[in-house]
Amino acid sequence: MKQMNGYLRILLRGLTLVVLVLLIMPMTISAAESLSLDECVALTLTKNHGLQGFRLDFAAKQLQAKGAQGLAGPKVDFVGNYQWQEDPTAMIPAHGTNIPAVYDDRQKQWGLNLKQNLYDAGKTKSLIQYNEEAANWQQVELKNQTTTVVNTVVKAFYRILQLNNTITAEEDSVKALSSLTDDIRMKYAVGRVAGVDVLQVESQLATEQEKLARYQSDYDCQLALLKSYIGYEQSQPLTVKGTMSDYDVTAPVNGDIKDNPEVEKNRIRQAQNKELITSAKAENNLQLSLNGTYRMTAVGRSDASSDEMWTLGLQVSLPVFDGGVINNNIRQTKMQFDRAKESYAQSVADAQATLATAQANVSAARVRVVAAHLAWDRAQEAYRIMELSYKTGKTSLTDALVAQSAATNAEAVYDQAVFDEISAVVDLKTVYGQTAYPVR
Repeated sequence: MKQMNGYLRILLRGLTLVVLVLLIMPMTISAAESLSLDECVALTLTKNHGLQGFRLDFAAKQLQAKGAQGLAGPKVDFVGNYQWQEDPTAMIPAHGTNIPAVYDDRQKQWGLNLKQNLYDAGKTKSLIQYNEEAANWQQVELKNQTTTVVNTVVKAFYRILQLNNTITAEEDSVKALSSLTDDIRMKYAVGRVAGVDVLQVESQLATEQEKLARYQSDYDCQLALLKSYIGYEQSQPLTVKGTMSDYDVTAPVNGDIKDNPEVEKNRIRQAQNKELITSAKAENNLQLSLNGTYRMTAVGRSDASSDEMWTLGLQVSLPVFDGGVINNNIRQTKMQFDRAKESYAQSVADAQATLATAQANVSAARVRVVAAHLAWDRAQEAYRIMELSYKTGKTSLTDALVAQSAATNAEAVYDQAVFDEISAVVDLKTVYGQTAYPVR
């Protein structure tokens, strides 16, 4: 009976373990689901905190520009006060009304002020245009940051794919060397090989293991970078799916250097400084506005004790002497405008130099891909021949190990060349202010 109870307890534990595994398995599968490039970019555009911040900056500038348009309209203020005085105030009614004067120590007053600019030498218009250009600048900055972030995600994605291919090849190499090490040690134990052969294999195995660890570290770093851009917690498991060939590096990349973000931002800064000159010059010209007021004044204890007052008229303002403040401000804004023109010209020159470098990098990367692929094919064939020769006793173990290492390195170099070509094309698109997505 005790033995039967023991069997039941073991059976129950086994069933409990199976149930737990079945419950945990869907969660594990879901958590480890791979993301495609489309999914990574979609998460970036919706979850990236940096882009969210720039969107808020752009929205704020849009509201500022919209608010600046109100400068051209009338301005109406409501004013009012209620006060007690030590001595009673006399409210004298209008002549002929036969209403006695009213005295009270309380007085209340309210009214409206109206002001409408009629002419200000273009100052208001220039301020409105300045704020619109500020919103345009922020829009360009948002576009620039979006392009930079998306292109970084694209490069990180394909870098992870490249490292994944390299790690897989390196793991195969380490696995093969581990088997060879076990085999060579057995042969050494029975005296069939010399001790130096064992040392060579072990040294080669250690070298490949060090390279594998380095590749794995690079992989982890790129994965951490990708997580930070797509809004993932670093503790969340993440893998990517796709192939290096998904990216169409043969598609022509065309654009206008004026669409370069830095060039476009400097052009807007130049336009803003031009508006500041107009605004500064307006301070030295005649200002004309329509002003009006309405006041209602009343004292307590009598409905008849109130008085109304209306005023409406034109106000003219013309600066006569200000110690040179306005003229100095005009000269300063002109210098800022000249500085903005120089910055724009320099940004065009910098963008053209960056463009030339990016185009040269694309051309060089394509040459390296062809050369690296050929070298990889030759290295694989050389390793196949050396491995066969070693097994038949026609060559030494050292030659076989060298050939194996060369084949593994050639594959890593080829994968790196493919990624470098993708990276160069992405950088070229960035110069034109274009995103590297979609990839086709």
